[in-house]
Amino acid sequence: MTSGVAVRPRAGVDAISPYKAGEAVIPGRAAATKLSSNESPFGPGQAVLDAIAVAAGDARRYPDSAAMALRTAIADHFELDVGGIVCTNGSESLIDLIARTFAGPGDEILFPEHSFPMYPIVTRAAGAQVVEAPAPDLTADVDALLARITPRTKVIFIANPNNPTGTCIDKQKIAALLKAVPSHIVVGLDSAYGEYVDDPSYSDGFEFIAQGHRNVIVLKTFSKIYALAALRLGWGYAAPEVVELMMRVRPPFNVSSLAAAAGCAALAEPARIKEIVAHTRHWRERLMRILNDGGLHTTDSVCNFVVCRFNRRGSWQRADEILKSHGIIVRPLPALNALRITIGTTEENDLLVAALADVIADSQGSAFLESKKRSAPR
Repeated sequence: MTSGVAVRPRAGVDAISPYKAGEAVIPGRAAATKLSSNESPFGPGQAVLDAIAVAAGDARRYPDSAAMALRTAIADHFELDVGGIVCTNGSESLIDLIARTFAGPGDEILFPEHSFPMYPIVTRAAGAQVVEAPAPDLTADVDALLARITPRTKVIFIANPNNPTGTCIDKQKIAALLKAVPSHIVVGLDSAYGEYVDDPSYSDGFEFIAQGHRNVIVLKTFSKIYALAALRLGWGYAAPEVVELMMRVRPPFNVSSLAAAAGCAALAEPARIKEIVAHTRHWRERLMRILNDGGLHTTDSVCNFVVCRFNRRGSWQRADEILKSHGIIVRPLPALNALRITIGTTEENDLLVAALADVIADSQGSAFLESKKRSAPR
C-alpha cells in the first residue's frame, strides 16, 4: 500500500454534476411506458436493421476512422460539402469535442440558462468557465447573450430548438447574433431537434455557413428523428478549416461500423421520416391543447416532447406520482416546476391522455383548496 496525498482532479472537475439520464423503470412494476428521454416512438426501418446485421458480420475489423461512407451520404442528402462534416459518437461527443478544441483554462463558454445539461459539463471538463445568459420565457435571448460576451469568451452554444424547454428562435434572431459576435468566437448551433420544426422562419443553421460565417458549427444527431439512440451517432457541419481543427482532437475510430451503416440506411428512408414528423406534430398539438384546456401551462414546444408547467411549487412531484401510478415515466424538471413528456406511439399516448385526466383533476382540486384557504376569514 502506498501513502501520500490522495488523488485529486484538476480544478473544476469536482464542480461537475454528472448527467442524469431519464428514468427507465418504476420500482415494483414489471413494465412501464417510458416517455422520459425523447426517444423515437418508432424503431428503425427494416433497411436499417439489415444494414446493421451486415456490418455486424465484420465486427472484428476497426471501422473507417474517417467515416467516409457516412460523411458522403450526409453530404449528398443535405447537399453539403463533405469536407465540412465531422461524425462523432453521439452529439454529446461533438459538444465535448467543440469545447475541448476551442476552449480551456481561463476561457469562458456561454449559453442560455435552462439549456441542455451537457453544456456546463463539457465546459468544466475542458477547464473553462460556465457563463449563463438569462432566457426570458424559457427561450434564448440574443441581447442577453451578447451582453455576456467578454474577451475570454471562446464558444457560444445555442440549442435551437432547446432541450429541455422545447422553444426555439427564428433565423432573423440567429442572423442578428452572428452579425454581432466576434468572428473568433465559435457559435455552436445545436439543432438536434430541428427536423420536428414546422415554422418556415426556422433555420437549422447550414445557410449561415454558406453565407460565409466561418465560426459557425451546426450540430445534428441520428438519435431522435432517425431512431438510432442506442448506436450513438452524431455529426456536425462547419467550414472545412474548422473541421480540420476538430479532427486533430477527435479520437480515432469514434464511430462504429454498425452506427455508420445504420446512418447511411436511415438517410435513405425519407418517407418514414415524414410519417414520424406528422405523427409527432399531431400528438404534440393535441397534448398541449389537453394540458392548457385543463388549466395547466405548456411551453411553445416545437420538439418531440411537451413541457407541462405547474403554478404551485412542488406540484410537479404530485403529477409525477400520479403518472407513475399509471405506469408512465416522464422527465421531472424541478427548476422549472415542470414535467417534460416525450411523445410516444399512439397506444402510449392514449394511456398518457387517460393518466393526464387524473393529473388535471388533481391539479384543479388542489387549486380549489388553495383558493378556499386564501379566502377563509382570519
